[in-house]
Amino acid sequence: MLVDLRLLNNTGIFGGLLLFLVMGYINPFFTLYLTELGRSSSDIGFLVMLRGIAAIAISLPTGHLIDHKGVFLVLGMGLIVMTAGFLLLLVSSNVWVIGLSQVFYGISTTILVTGFQVLVSKGNRDTRNREIKRYSMWIAAGTMVGPLLGSVIVGLSADAITGYKNAFLFSAFWSSLGVVSLMILHRQQQVPQSVDNSSCPKSESSLSDLFMGSRVLLSIKAVQAGLIITFIIMFIQGLYISFVPIYFHNSEYSTQWIAVSLSAYGFAGLAARMLIPRLGKAIGLMPLLLWAGTVSSVCVLLMPVTVISPLMGLALMLVMGGAVGLNLPISIMLMVDWVDGPNHGKLMGWRLLVNRTAQMISPMLFGIIAQAFGMVSAFFVCGMLLLVAVAGFIAIIRRTRKESLHVL
Repeated sequence: MLVDLRLLNNTGIFGGLLLFLVMGYINPFFTLYLTELGRSSSDIGFLVMLRGIAAIAISLPTGHLIDHKGVFLVLGMGLIVMTAGFLLLLVSSNVWVIGLSQVFYGISTTILVTGFQVLVSKGNRDTRNREIKRYSMWIAAGTMVGPLLGSVIVGLSADAITGYKNAFLFSAFWSSLGVVSLMILHRQQQVPQSVDNSSCPKSESSLSDLFMGSRVLLSIKAVQAGLIITFIIMFIQGLYISFVPIYFHNSEYSTQWIAVSLSAYGFAGLAARMLIPRLGKAIGLMPLLLWAGTVSSVCVLLMPVTVISPLMGLALMLVMGGAVGLNLPISIMLMVDWVDGPNHGKLMGWRLLVNRTAQMISPMLFGIIAQAFGMVSAFFVCGMLLLVAVAGFIAIIRRTRKESLHVL
């Protein structure tokens, strides 16, 4: 059983590393690719929003399927869908084909992130927390290295559009290899099933189990706190992966500098996560989440000042990356401590639902404001909205402090 648990945890960590490595350059380079095609801010916001719509539709069913059918089967399905999405970007630049590719991309990333988080959430509390921290640090490393890898691929190409398409081709290749690897792993490793499928033979029973389990989850204050702060942080993440690279591009920063700044963002997240044990013992996990939300919201508000100099932009990306980087491991540790193992799939499904909802609203809202009033106004409005949300969240937490506060 110890070998099985270690294999599951390591699979989740390694898979998360590769996924965030690819996402580290695909997310920002996709919006730069649309800019090269001449798409407007509202068009870009709409296309990025499609990822969130697709993800929202499958977040809860994904967690439910993992609980009932096994994580490897679901992960394999996610990689197949991801490969199809990348291939669509290669065959056509038509806006509807690109939109369909983003639907596939949103579905696949939701499946994969949920599955890998479930894998690292197995075991007792000490094992879970240790593996969640390892997972968060490795995906931060992927986020850090991904933009640099993407800049190399684009830099070796004859022109920008060809470079971005080569990046999509490279991603499709690795996704297809992942499908093969999971098939082999699935045959060699029997994944323990969290739920006895014989107890719910009918679709109605499964649906009832999904809704009843979700109702219990959402009644837990620690889960509520983790989901609310996740929405705030992922709203900011949605801006980072969509419009911050475009803002830098419009400020006449090179693709290589943009890649370095995005890599610095990932490095700051990695460094911040290394400090979580000490900070958690000193002030608690919930205060850390509150500080992360506040600091990252202020960074969105200050983003227009990055036009002053490249160093200013790099410094702001470092601060924002550190603040955002604290969210993933802390929110997961807070929530899984209050939820039993058989419901971890549902829990991760809800977390991804909130995650994708924020990342759907963020680019669409920002794109509309930017199209009407400019990017500077969009950063200001979104930053103020986030600060108001953080203030409201603090007021809610104070009323339930004893239940929701948890010290690592």
